Amino acid sequence: MSNIDFENLEEKFEKTLTTKQWKQFEKDFASSSDIYLVANGGLWGVANHAADDCTRLFAKAGIAKNVKTLDSQCLITSIANDYGYNNLFLSWLELQKKTGAMKKDAMIVALSCSGGSKNVVSCCHWAKKNGFKNSCSAASAVMKSTDKYSDAVVKMANYANNFGCKTK
Repeated sequence: MSNIDFENLEEKFEKTLTTKQWKQFEKDFASSSDIYLVANGGLWGVANHAADDCTRLFAKAGIAKNVKTLDSQCLITSIANDYGYNNLFLSWLELQKKTGAMKKDAMIVALSCSGGSKNVVSCCHWAKKNGFKNSCSAASAVMKSTDKYSDAVVKMANYANNFGCKTK
């Protein structure tokens, strides 16, 4: 069971925004023309909504930045059938890269509450291996086993601790 301590929430949020990890995230995000968001379940819904709003608002402001999620049900079922669900996002990213849809300055942002979603976290490893910027926002489970993850995955993990998330 996880609990969130809502005491001093604004202070905790501001603390997160001053970390070197967040500053690096901002720098990488700003310098990328393509942002790929990967997540499961409810976080996928949040990522999908964020991608749509960000792309629309960037265009409205004259900023050339495209934020994407895997949102085609036909493509999701096709990839999952051919490569398995654990390879869903990796296969999608590979497809984007192979077809030239993914620009060289792309950034992969992985979202995982548990930090243990292999199909999501593996995208950060893929991004690092292929020379793309990447970040993972995950709960404290990632921090307990940092040897299993690249630095890129761990760098955003501390946000959960800053907001007082605790696992009993």
